[in-house]
Amino acid sequence: MLDSAFRRTGPHFILLMMLASRVFAIFAGCLCIYYVHLGIKLEPAAFRHFVVTALIVTVLAAVITALQALYETRHLRRVLHILRSGRQPAAELARRGAREAFTFPAVHAGREAITDPWYTIVPICATLAVLDDVSVEVLLQVFFAGFLGLSCIILGTFFLSQRCMAPVIEYLLRNGIEVDFEALPKNRLSTRLQVGFGIVILTTAVMIGALANQRALEIIRNPETRVETVASLRNHTIFISLAAVAIAVGYSHLLAQSVSIRVGRLVAMMKRVQAGEFSHRLYPSGNDEIDMLTRQFNSTVGELEHKDKIVRDLNANLERKVRDRTTELARSKRSLQESLKKLRESDRHKTEFFSNVSHELRTPLTMILSPLEQLARQEGDRLSEKSRSLVDVATVNGHRLLKLINQLLDFAKLEAGHSKLHPTPVNVNCLVSRLVAAAVPLAEGRGVQLSVRLEEDLKPITADEEKLDAVVTNLLSNALKFTPRGGSVTVSTSLCSGGDSVFAEDQVRVAVEDTGIGIAPENLDKLFQRFVQVDGSTSRAFAGTGLGLALVKEFVELHGGQVSVESEPDRGSCFSFTLPAVKPSVEISGFSDPGSQLLRPERFADLMEYEPKFKGKSEQTPADNAGAARILVVDDTPDIRHLLGEILQEHYKVTFAEDGQAGWESVQNDPPDLILSDVMMPGVDGRELCRLVKENPETAAIPFVLLTARAGMSMKLEGLNIGADDYLVKPFNSEELLARVRSLLRLRRMHTDLASQHKELEATVAELRETRDQLVQSEKMNSLGHLVAGLAHEINNSINAVSNGVPAIIQRTQRLERLVEAALHGEDDPEAASAIADTFQGIHRLAGVVEEGAQRTAGIVGDMKRFSHPGKETQEVFDLNHALELCVDLLSKQHREKVAVHCEFGDVGTIRGSYGKLNQVFLNLLANAAQAMPHGGEIYVTTALEGDHAVVSIRDTGTGIPEEIRSRIFDPFFTTKPPGQGTGLGLSVSYGVVTGMGGTIDCHSVEGVGTEFIIRLPNTVAPSAGASSPQPALESVT
Repeated sequence: MLDSAFRRTGPHFILLMMLASRVFAIFAGCLCIYYVHLGIKLEPAAFRHFVVTALIVTVLAAVITALQALYETRHLRRVLHILRSGRQPAAELARRGAREAFTFPAVHAGREAITDPWYTIVPICATLAVLDDVSVEVLLQVFFAGFLGLSCIILGTFFLSQRCMAPVIEYLLRNGIEVDFEALPKNRLSTRLQVGFGIVILTTAVMIGALANQRALEIIRNPETRVETVASLRNHTIFISLAAVAIAVGYSHLLAQSVSIRVGRLVAMMKRVQAGEFSHRLYPSGNDEIDMLTRQFNSTVGELEHKDKIVRDLNANLERKVRDRTTELARSKRSLQESLKKLRESDRHKTEFFSNVSHELRTPLTMILSPLEQLARQEGDRLSEKSRSLVDVATVNGHRLLKLINQLLDFAKLEAGHSKLHPTPVNVNCLVSRLVAAAVPLAEGRGVQLSVRLEEDLKPITADEEKLDAVVTNLLSNALKFTPRGGSVTVSTSLCSGGDSVFAEDQVRVAVEDTGIGIAPENLDKLFQRFVQVDGSTSRAFAGTGLGLALVKEFVELHGGQVSVESEPDRGSCFSFTLPAVKPSVEISGFSDPGSQLLRPERFADLMEYEPKFKGKSEQTPADNAGAARILVVDDTPDIRHLLGEILQEHYKVTFAEDGQAGWESVQNDPPDLILSDVMMPGVDGRELCRLVKENPETAAIPFVLLTARAGMSMKLEGLNIGADDYLVKPFNSEELLARVRSLLRLRRMHTDLASQHKELEATVAELRETRDQLVQSEKMNSLGHLVAGLAHEINNSINAVSNGVPAIIQRTQRLERLVEAALHGEDDPEAASAIADTFQGIHRLAGVVEEGAQRTAGIVGDMKRFSHPGKETQEVFDLNHALELCVDLLSKQHREKVAVHCEFGDVGTIRGSYGKLNQVFLNLLANAAQAMPHGGEIYVTTALEGDHAVVSIRDTGTGIPEEIRSRIFDPFFTTKPPGQGTGLGLSVSYGVVTGMGGTIDCHSVEGVGTEFIIRLPNTVAPSAGASSPQPALESVT
């Protein structure tokens, strides 16, 4: 109801609230008047005065407190009016309005408690005392009755206004008005209960006590009416008690309703929060415990809403990520499945390709080996030693290739799952003996002792003889390969029990033990892996594909057996395998002789090392060209060395080295013209040898060709990056090899020729430098010619002064001598004394002339020494103006007939440089200016200071310089003078001198007007502060 009333009335709601509370106050005041009528016996006149006064002051108090309430809520009503118009109030106005809404009930009640007694109780008591002379006892009763009535009115007004302000406060909070609850006074529920019920109890007790006291007095005064008085007291007491109970019940109901409504809203809000609704808020209208709890709950709900939003966002992101990730995983899974399918298909195609290629390679290889074997068998005696050697090399390497093809074919079958056992009765002892017998010649050739130990009681077993043959062959081949000369290899067979093996029956064990290099413990695990070699570097000492031991393991496990190895570095190794001793279904009639069965020639082809029957020297020289280039061949394979020698020996000298270390020693001892080196060699491999050769300045120019069977681009780039000049991949064509060798040797010769020409060029440059120095000196002497021409005149004048002055001094001295003698003989002649004085003055003048001439001559000679001292290039600090003045003075004497020189020197300070060289520059420019004016003219020389540079300008009024040659005037040897009249080095030397001092020289010229050279030099010492104006001009005029 209050909410709807507030919505309808808006800002006027507060006025209506106060009017309602004042109506309640007037009604309560009337009840107080009635109580006074019941409890206090007043005279009729006094009672009339009391009633009239009480009604007047009650209405007056209602009006005053109403106006007071409007004043107390002035900001609040303005805020409500602004909000109702759809605008937002100012922050300060909103703060004050919100504070008035929360504090109005308490503030208004407090002010009423202070002012209302002065409006009501005091006027009533004063009226009774003045008009009716009422006793003090009666006045006290009236005072207490009025005070209790006012207390009830104020308390009721407080609760009414507090309840009515609730929708106003909620409206403010909903419209975003911020409230500082910490600054508001705290209201306590306990205080309200104590004050409210205390007032009710006190009022009831005082009313009943006063009424009882009044009735007692009446009984004392009129004993005969005590029955009626007691009955009246009883009735009034019951009425007062009922009224007090009603007030207490009403007050309790108001408190309970205030608490229960707010707690109910709080509980409902909690249920909404429990249901997951975080958007709703409660708007407390007070500042007691429940209101503070509500605000705290709102804050908690806000945090929960924020966290719920974060959780929802995280869940949404997580769900999206999970969904995206699931989609991505599904897509990746499909892609992986497709890739796996393609990989398996590719692997299958690769295996089939290996199998097909291996089969296809056997046909042409058979057509190579068979004719070679027939040629060697049928025509061997008629072949030359060289041809027989080539046939043997081709046969041995053909068998090696056949073995590799067989291994690849076996691997391809294993990969494709097509490798199956073909079990037959096999005598293991016979098989081992046959293979050992075939390997004995190879072992002897390598200096290795080969022996066999056989178990005599070993019975035949069921196995695939071909695969078992491959297993023993691989193990025996590895043992011989890795055992150095002087070592031993032992092959043994034995019978052992199953033990913990998966096979309970007896097993056959075959072991191959050697005293070779052994295997490090960390490499044992990767021995039987496919394509893995213990040493896979290019400098390994033993070749191989890495398939042998992998095939051994695969073949043994196909039989249900196991392979094991025991090894110690530098002590040797023992490879063994066990096979189930499965008895054959048919008996073997007898054992064949080890040498009776044919052996495949490719079994131990990788151990065969062909040595040519005719062993050439370490150096082969063609018969028809003793001065041929020398080529060093470095390869650890004798067949390759022999082949390269056969190809190259017809054209070049060929030297051989067995490995990289031997090759490097050969290069140091006798550098060849070209090096051919294999890449993969033990110890120092081909790349390391190339690096050593190219890093040595004495051998860096030797062409280096790398030979390798690895055709990868990275291998080529690595070789070329370390300095190799060419890269040749095996198998190579002999013509291609010869062509590349010829090309590199041609480049080598060109390099040698270029080095020779470089030395000749250096000698020529040295001669040119010497010639240039001579020309510079000549140009300097030319400048000295101009200098001497001026010096001759100056020195002649000085000498004339001396030569003419000395005889005059002698004459005057002799005359002085005669005059002095006459004076000494006593002749008193005034004229003689005057003559003596004149003679002395003349002597002084002549002496001054002689001294001045001598000093001038000494200065000229000193300047000439400073200018032309040969080879002197010391840096000194000197006066630029003085240097220019000297050059101008010297040159003007030579050209005084035709040229007028005008000088205007500013204060430019000093500079650092070569005094003589700079004077040469000035003389050169002045001489050129004079020569540019054959019919006469003027030269202007000026100096000035621009920033930290001294600027010298030499300008003439000559013919000028044509524009087409102006850019070349500073080039060495460029001149426009006739032959014999100039070297063309003057301006070039001048340019070098000026730039060497850190300055610049520029030329500005106009044909027919003249030429100006401007020199800018860094000054060393700043000019004096007082020298702001230029010095007096020095002018030499015709």
